[in-house]
Amino acid sequence: MIIEINGRARTETASWNAYLTGYGAAAMSTDFTARTRPCSVKRALYAAAAARTARSLSPLGHTSCTPSNSGIARAPMPVRAFAVVFDIGPRLLSQSPRFWARRDRRTCFWATIGSMGPMIRAASLRGFTALVADLGGDPADLLSSFGIDPAVLNDDEGLIPITTHDLMLDAAARDLRCPDFGLRLATAQDLSILGPLAVAIEASSTVAEAVNCASRFLFVHSPALWVRIEEDPLGRRGVVALTYGKDLRESTYSPQGTELGLGVFHRMAASLIGGARFLWSVHLPHQPVSPVRRYLDYFGAEVRFGGAVAALCVQRQILDESFASRDDAIRAVAVEHLASQFPDPGLDLATQVRLSIAETLPASTPTISGIARLVSLHPRTLQRRLAAAGTSFTALLDEVRREAVHRYLTTTDLPVGQVAFVVGFGEQSTLTHAVHRWYGCSPRALRLRTAL
Repeated sequence: MIIEINGRARTETASWNAYLTGYGAAAMSTDFTARTRPCSVKRALYAAAAARTARSLSPLGHTSCTPSNSGIARAPMPVRAFAVVFDIGPRLLSQSPRFWARRDRRTCFWATIGSMGPMIRAASLRGFTALVADLGGDPADLLSSFGIDPAVLNDDEGLIPITTHDLMLDAAARDLRCPDFGLRLATAQDLSILGPLAVAIEASSTVAEAVNCASRFLFVHSPALWVRIEEDPLGRRGVVALTYGKDLRESTYSPQGTELGLGVFHRMAASLIGGARFLWSVHLPHQPVSPVRRYLDYFGAEVRFGGAVAALCVQRQILDESFASRDDAIRAVAVEHLASQFPDPGLDLATQVRLSIAETLPASTPTISGIARLVSLHPRTLQRRLAAAGTSFTALLDEVRREAVHRYLTTTDLPVGQVAFVVGFGEQSTLTHAVHRWYGCSPRALRLRTAL
């Protein structure tokens, strides 16, 4: 692959892939030439995810990707980053209307990030196509309306922005009049959707070891998701909660996404432990979106709604139960592979700073000195280490604000003035200028465009 970064040609595909992996982006294919333009890091990462599916674009009317030299508007973005521009078949105009620009008779695909945030492996949508079709919908149309190339679902290792993934699940449940869409999709999935992590979990010796392994490496499936062993939310003696959730600092809450995740978590646990006898109660943070009987039939236990966390509550002694599939040698190899091939993004300083900024924003405007205290570094040391990582505090603050603004404008009805306050802008006009810089339109136009 030939990559041009800030005017310099680079061909070190291996190091480029490693760089992207550190940010949770997919490795890029090496069978095409790409030309780059200055852009933000987040836009570059979406370009990388798009590049990974370049080999699958032929069903859309084109068999290869070549450099595009056609003109395309670009916002003044910081250097040290880039976006890849592809020539693609004209049918993609209808496939992903948010990511294209047209000039004369040529169609150019500018892989922009919008509000990408954390990604999730395409394996999470296993069974999606068949389920939507069974419900009388058009899966390709539904995917494309959210800017997802249907070909991505052909590869479990494909990457999809998790916010887009979850919003699409909520839309599918609404548009197809199927309130239990997430639970139905969960029945088509099992432990294998976790890829290499599934091997380590299945070879674990006990339930506790399996959950701890999943907790440590679930970022391989999506860095936004987590599972934990916590105290029972009802305070019952001898009961613990196997909790499941998503980092809401970077992605909006989704009832269907939560029910899909907890439904699959339940199926995995029942498969490993044997039946549903282990379950005392189920807890969901939202109110029921399906008849309560549907939840009782699915989980086979009491279901409580409106709690603080999604959880499967079990007897504490279940944690010590042994698995018939236990294999210490296989588990050791699997864990070593995960640890060596998938570095924890939570250990990355830029990720820590991003999350600290996201936590601070609702209460006050983040400052470098305040964030430096949160990550236990001197401000100058923080600046120096971020610079060595190819970014800066200002750039990370801008990215977090951009993603938060996009999330609030496209998933809530908050007035623009309130959105400005929540993300730390003193004036609504400051937010308006920022949205024009990020997306080339007004906040109202961004909200309306996404709603189409």
